[in-house]
This record gives sequence, structure tokens and C-alpha cells, in this order.
Amino acid sequence: MNSDVLEALMGDPIELHREFVDLGIGITGALFLSQAVRHSANSFYGTGWFEMTGAQWRELTGLTRCEQETVRRVLRGLGLLHESKRGSPARLHYRVDFERLRALLDARQAGGDASKQGGEQ
Repeated sequence: MNSDVLEALMGDPIELHREFVDLGIGITGALFLSQAVRHSANSFYGTGWFEMTGAQWRELTGLTRCEQETVRRVLRGLGLLHESKRGSPARLHYRVDFERLRALLDARQAGGDASKQGGEQ
């Protein structure tokens, strides 16, 4: 392997919180949620809302449009991800529900089925 290829591979790694996999959302869900948590926690004005296009998600995570849509639907269903279209033209904004995430992680740690603990909101 030449040094240019190795250097490219050793760029910034993507963050994935392993405990999110155990919420029943799989690797894809854990990857998306890990990145959403990071962006929501560091959002402008501390509101939790952040904007990211599908192309930006693709660049960041490698997830296809179809994978993004599926994981967003799952995370919304669990009450973990809120979405809002804002502006003109409308752009999609996201916010992680940290209280819900904490509740699911606590339920998982206590041995409960996290996905069935009040996921619809």
C-alpha cells in the first residue's frame, strides 16, 4: 500500500457510540445517531437544532439516500430524532431528543426492551 493511500485512510475517523447499537437500531442507526448527537450538542445558539443536507450526511457517514431515509424514520419512531423544514427554500433541520435518549439507554441498562418504552411521541 503506498503512503498516499495509507495517509488518506488514516484521516479523521468517524465516531460511533457502540451503546447505541443495543437500542435496536443497528450499526447504521448507531452511526447516524452518533453524528446527530454530536451536531445537536454543538448546535448554533444551543437550541439543539442543526441543518444538514442529504449530500452532507452522505459525505460524513457514507450512507446512501435510502439508508438515510430509513434510519431517520426509525429514529423518529423511537422519539429520538425530531425534524423540521425551515426557510425558503425549505431545508431540513434535525434535533436529538436527549431526554428520550437517556431514557432508552437507562431502560437498556436496566435490562428492559428500550424500543418499547414510550417510543411514540
